[in-house]
Amino acid sequence: MRHGIPEKRRIVVLGEVSEPPGSQGPIYREIGERIARIASRAIFIGGNFQRYAAGARRGGLPSSSIMDAERSVLKAVELLREDLCSGDVVLIKGRDTQRLDRITLSLRGRKVCCDIDFCDTRAVRCETCSMLERRYDGRRVFL
Repeated sequence: MRHGIPEKRRIVVLGEVSEPPGSQGPIYREIGERIARIASRAIFIGGNFQRYAAGARRGGLPSSSIMDAERSVLKAVELLREDLCSGDVVLIKGRDTQRLDRITLSLRGRKVCCDIDFCDTRAVRCETCSMLERRYDGRRVFL
């Protein structure tokens, strides 16, 4: 047990950083390196996989433990489900507009088909959104 949380493994699912100060490359690499110090696996969502992964490898996380979900919440869920075991602890964090709470909803048994990578609606939460169980054809949806 580290950090007071009993766990079998620590898995981090990390999306984009909101408004990172300065040059983005070093910030994402530094975060990747920090993730390597605390996690046994990392799943990165968004367009900064290479930067995160470089930092995570530099921090000592094996390449086999670093996964790219691309920009897909559904792919992140699939990667988690392939390997998630009883006793694992999962930290999920990303930009509000990435709506990574869909990962938690799916893991808790909700049907999640929405896989848009950017949603800036503030009026509706994913758990109550009428689009949660629908697939998109790539067009922007307004609620």
